[in-house]
Amino acid sequence: MITEQVREEILKRTAKYYNKRSAVMDALMLVQKDCDGNFTRGDMEEIAAILEIRPNEVNAVASFYTMYNDKKPV
Repeated sequence: MITEQVREEILKRTAKYYNKRSAVMDALMLVQKDCDGNFTRGDMEEIAAILEIRPNEVNAVASFYTMYNDKKPV
């Protein structure tokens, strides 16, 4: 669950990009930092809704880069 503070920060950061899709990496980092280093599929769906893109686009970025943790460690 993305907090209102993080949601506002994501929206604030999207202003510096030509299109919202470009803010996916920033959004993932903000959410990961706020969620103690991990985020869920639900968080990725919320990011997609905020950025007005499809959830699979967020998932593609999250799964491609190793700096994002979409699964909690065992």
